[in-house]
Amino acid sequence: LQAQFAPPDVAHELTRAESLDRLCAELDVQIGLTVQKPDPGSIAGTRLRGVAEAAGFRLAPGGRFEYVQEETGAILYTLQNLRPDPFTAESLRLTATNGVVFLLDVARCADPVRTFDQMKMAAKRMATTLGAELVDDNHRPLDDAALATIRKQVTGATDALRAVHIEPGSPRALALFNA
Repeated sequence: LQAQFAPPDVAHELTRAESLDRLCAELDVQIGLTVQKPDPGSIAGTRLRGVAEAAGFRLAPGGRFEYVQEETGAILYTLQNLRPDPFTAESLRLTATNGVVFLLDVARCADPVRTFDQMKMAAKRMATTLGAELVDDNHRPLDDAALATIRKQVTGATDALRAVHIEPGSPRALALFNA
């Protein structure tokens, strides 16, 4: 081609990329709610799978359960083993776990606050059904006041994303916050 080439200023582009990376690190918020059986209790894998599937989760190839929005196919939140072992059909049939973690990736869902409310109710129901406790990352019980505080954090993270023109669950958010 008979054209001139004007390359971008590499230093400027590197600065922009580093700035975007810092911004994404600041705004990358995941909220976890743990359903845990008190020691020395455990949850049989077959029981867990039955309760999870009855609640609308499906076992995904990545070793976790996913709660998917039917209309869009978007993953709203996930359910994973409290232990580092991924869930498989075989492991659920043969083993037990002491708990599971509900995980919400704020940037990747279209309505994070409503999704948090939905996830919170699902976690409470599962805890009740399994005779377990709803606890935080430090294994302290979560009461309604603590859950309200977490909801405020979700609201704050959602507002922070929108302030920099990243709509949660949008194609831009999905590209920037790739799972």
